[in-house]
Amino acid sequence: MLREVVKIVGIPNKFAIDSTGIQIYYRSYYYTQRIGELGKIREGLKLHAAVDIDSKLITNAIVTKWHTNDSLYLIPLLKDEKIKEVYADKGYDSLHNIRFVLERGGEPYIAIRKNAHRGLRRMLLKKTKSPEWKNKYSHRNVIESIFHSFKREVGDYIFAHSFYISSKLLLFKVLAYDLYI
Repeated sequence: MLREVVKIVGIPNKFAIDSTGIQIYYRSYYYTQRIGELGKIREGLKLHAAVDIDSKLITNAIVTKWHTNDSLYLIPLLKDEKIKEVYADKGYDSLHNIRFVLERGGEPYIAIRKNAHRGLRRMLLKKTKSPEWKNKYSHRNVIESIFHSFKREVGDYIFAHSFYISSKLLLFKVLAYDLYI
């Protein structure tokens, strides 16, 4: 369904990739306060999303448990897309992700961790020092704005008992947000 909405707007080719946390509530705030467990409940979901830089729409989303690693989800988010540029933070810095973007004809604007010692990542680390690269990388801020707007409009929490139901509810919220924008 997300793909159909995006196709109406146009075919995106510049993507920002990131993830954000969404809280899950099983019990009401007042019940947890009454039984003395306020602040002890720490569970949530992680929404991994690809955002089109130009239209500001969430083009693809994957929901996982809150403790999963970000770098595993860049390729599934972009596998069906035509890529020109990809913007991502250091959580997506992996040789596998960089090669995927380059093989698809895209330019990776992925922040590189400082421990890159050799090869392709080291070459990209040197490239990240240039003012032109930093200027282009600033487009990644679009996804931070989208997540802020998303949480403001549809909420940053889910009331559900199971991962399956909460993940479906979160994907419905993503769809509702795209239709709202």
